[in-house]
Amino acid sequence: MERHTRFDIHIDPLWRAPMLLIGGARGQCFVDVGDSEIELKLGFNHEHLPITNVAGAERAEWSMFYGLGHRLGPNGPGYIGSTSNVVQINLKKEQDFHMLLGIRAPYASFYVSVDDPEAFIMAIQAKIT
Repeated sequence: MERHTRFDIHIDPLWRAPMLLIGGARGQCFVDVGDSEIELKLGFNHEHLPITNVAGAERAEWSMFYGLGHRLGPNGPGYIGSTSNVVQINLKKEQDFHMLLGIRAPYASFYVSVDDPEAFIMAIQAKIT
């Protein structure tokens, strides 16, 4: 049986109402770390990262310049609800991610803001070691 640990995407209170426009209601914004994949969901947006392709995770800076929501950051896309508590998930090889208008593009990192970044990083490390 596959084990999962779910983490809520961290959304600042100021941005909770605007996030509803992209389906970002509570319960629709999470990261699920499983034995075989990491599932990421931000409202209507959804991605899967195979654990076998995950190299690691680390805290990251996120500038408001990159924006909030389903965004493109300095080294890849992200599901961002806050400029704090951001984690960069590094991949072993590039993976195609959904961009705007159904376009997919390859990146070797994915960013996500989570309520508990340290526990999230530890959960990923436990799955890849």
